[in-house]
Amino acid sequence: MGRLALPKMDDGVIQYTPNSTNLALLLDVFAGNSTITAAVNTLEENKLYSYIDLVNALSPSFNSLAIENQYRLLRALRNDVSYQRPIERVSLSDTYSEDSINAYQAFVSLASENKPEGEKPTVLVMTSSSNNNYDAVDVYLEIFAQAGANSVWLPIDRAYRQAVDDGRCEDLQLYHDIYAGKPHQDIYFPDYAAIKQQACEAPSSLLELIASADGLFINGGSQSRSLNSLITDLGDSEEMALIRQRYEEGKLLVGGSSAGTAVMTGGKLDANANTNPMIDGGTNYDVLVDGYPSSAYVETGGLGLFPLGVTDTHFSERARETRLITLLQQQQTRFGFGVDETTALIVKQEVGNQEKSPISMSVVGAGGVYIIDMVDSSVVETQPLWITDVKTHFLREGDILEVDMPELTYDIRFSEQSSSNEIDEKVEPLTNDDILYTKQDNYRYLAQQMIDAKASMAEGTSYESNPTYTVTLKRGSQSKAVTNQEGDSSYQSVMVDIAYEY
Repeated sequence: MGRLALPKMDDGVIQYTPNSTNLALLLDVFAGNSTITAAVNTLEENKLYSYIDLVNALSPSFNSLAIENQYRLLRALRNDVSYQRPIERVSLSDTYSEDSINAYQAFVSLASENKPEGEKPTVLVMTSSSNNNYDAVDVYLEIFAQAGANSVWLPIDRAYRQAVDDGRCEDLQLYHDIYAGKPHQDIYFPDYAAIKQQACEAPSSLLELIASADGLFINGGSQSRSLNSLITDLGDSEEMALIRQRYEEGKLLVGGSSAGTAVMTGGKLDANANTNPMIDGGTNYDVLVDGYPSSAYVETGGLGLFPLGVTDTHFSERARETRLITLLQQQQTRFGFGVDETTALIVKQEVGNQEKSPISMSVVGAGGVYIIDMVDSSVVETQPLWITDVKTHFLREGDILEVDMPELTYDIRFSEQSSSNEIDEKVEPLTNDDILYTKQDNYRYLAQQMIDAKASMAEGTSYESNPTYTVTLKRGSQSKAVTNQEGDSSYQSVMVDIAYEY
């Protein structure tokens, strides 16, 4: 998409002037810290300090303070600033990726389904996956406005959650700066800071927004940030409870990009299943060898709006197939769904009986969705992982997956525009010597080569050694493969073995 990003000014725009009032405040705040109070007492009243000059005058005491106290000190001494911030502009019509436009327009179209014909849907945008949730608001508001929606920012993030839950709205902007890792963001984004401040002081206003919205979209960044913005140690926040209620009633479409997709997972496939964890990191080779570290996933899951399986993103582009298989095996969960870049997985289910109503999934966009079913897999060794007979599918635009609940049987229907691609047993297996490389889609490319060549098998090895991993893709009697008009392939029931040797 076309995007004009004007540079945001750094701390040089802000200056600091100690006076009797703010110095007295700081001496009270830091009364228990004789080192910093001594440094504060060296500041000259009514002298204008730049950021660098102020830090130098307070050093080394300033540098020994926690970030929260550094920012608290800076906020106390800063001068008022009249600042006109630059605006980020978006032009969907100038994008190089028509698939990006289609994905956003598909979201708006789905959000419109409960609206009278011709009436725009209201799409709420959460930028909670970002460190600084002011930073991406311009872009997403314009994207959805140009895609045909009334776009409104929902200013919930970790700072909002902390300030509301602790009853400390007076510290909201300080909390924001701490999470953003940059001071004075309320000066650089005065409009969005004011909106969030008003919401903190009147949180019922956000419930009213959610109650009247048709869609909610969560941005990319870190899924843990969005999770912690909506769910607390005690469970759903008030906002999340209402989001969940309206989603289950079929009144609110929910979606996201990257981390906004990954956070949707959670819940259980059925009453006897384990909770679907939320993936939050992990590299392909390391997790195969050492297991998935607890720091790289959330065992209790994400928002739980997609209980069918674990969701992962940037999928084929970063060759994340084996890392998702590893997490599913380790946590003993059945299904995984890996969504490629510039691609959307659209999930529909009849309202009112989610435990029994069938689920329909379709794909929109340039890439595909990789689906893992662990039901028939066999583990030879758990660490390093050696596993066989993992059933995998890859769907592209126009393909549909129908899941019958609660039997958990499913059927895949390929696009009618695709042609069947059969196996030629005379073709030798295809190979790749860097199947786990995280900066290239070697796995997807190898599968595509296997289907194009009509081969029954493909084998990729890891560049890493000691141990060296081998990933084997196998097409058998239950496998199906098709190729669309662009030459890209979809497949069903390609079995995967992952083995190693020293």
